[in-house]
Amino acid sequence: MISKAGKDKGRYFVIVGVDLEGDRLVLCDGEKRSIERPKKKNIIHVQFTNQFLEDIRNMLLRGEIPSNSEVRSGLRRLTKKEGGV
Repeated sequence: MISKAGKDKGRYFVIVGVDLEGDRLVLCDGEKRSIERPKKKNIIHVQFTNQFLEDIRNMLLRGEIPSNSEVRSGLRRLTKKEGGV
């Protein structure tokens, strides 16, 4: 997904969780927002790309925490596919 607002506008992120109390997504990019310090962002401030990083998704479903380098490489693959950043 892509951030639509804030300092990180236009940046790609991976959804690593959901904060149901605050209606926010928990996001990381493996760089500025590491898996250890994810960003909580209001759902109205993101644009969904309908793209999935299967390896990251499967790790999260198994309860494993992906490394920052795995997140970064997944986002690089995704943006190359879309012709983006």
